[in-house]
Amino acid sequence: NSSMGNFLMKMKMKNILEASNPSLILEKGFSMVRDKTTGKIIRGIEDTNIGAEIEIIPAKGKISATVIDGEK
Repeated sequence: NSSMGNFLMKMKMKNILEASNPSLILEKGFSMVRDKTTGKIIRGIEDTNIGAEIEIIPAKGKISATVIDGEK
C-alpha cells in the first residue's frame, strides 16, 4: 500500500539525515580540526604545517593547539 511505502521512504530519509548530522557524528567521539587563522578544515597532513595554530572541535567545547610534528 502506498501509505506504507511513503512511511518507509520518510523513515529512510530521516535515517540518512541523522547519520550525516555533524553534531551526531561529533557525539560519537569524532572531532573537527581547522586552521585557527583561516578557519579551513584540516582533512590531512597536507592541509597544515609545523607551527600552525589549530582548533580541535569535539562535541562540546574547543581546544587550541600548535602543530609540532606530523607524518604521512
